[in-house]
Amino acid sequence: SVEGISRVLRVPPTRFPSTPVHHLLNDGDILTSVMGGLHVVATPGHAMGHVAFWQPERRLLITGDTMMHLLGKLRLPIPVVTVDMTENRRSIARLAELDAEVAAFGHGKPLMQNTAQKIRDFARRVRAH
Repeated sequence: SVEGISRVLRVPPTRFPSTPVHHLLNDGDILTSVMGGLHVVATPGHAMGHVAFWQPERRLLITGDTMMHLLGKLRLPIPVVTVDMTENRRSIARLAELDAEVAAFGHGKPLMQNTAQKIRDFARRVRAH
């Protein structure tokens, strides 16, 4: 299972070279030049500064690594590579408030049927408040 992998996986401290920032994104920003207006949704937890994207007219949610869709189930990110799981659960609750028809994930296949309900059920299951 994914949870079992996180127990045995030991990630060594790693430093990556800096990457220049060209544009800072803030919660609530709308990227007007992307898909007719892509909304930035702050979703800290997996990583500080993590964001998801929401396109309300298309009801498209891009979750990034806030949650995964693997082996037919929604799952939390792997704990060993998640900075603050409690905060991540709060971010899942925030995404569950959106009425997504399609959700795309950093890991796993997109959800395209009964998506909003599945995300709400998952948020309740992980007790995201």
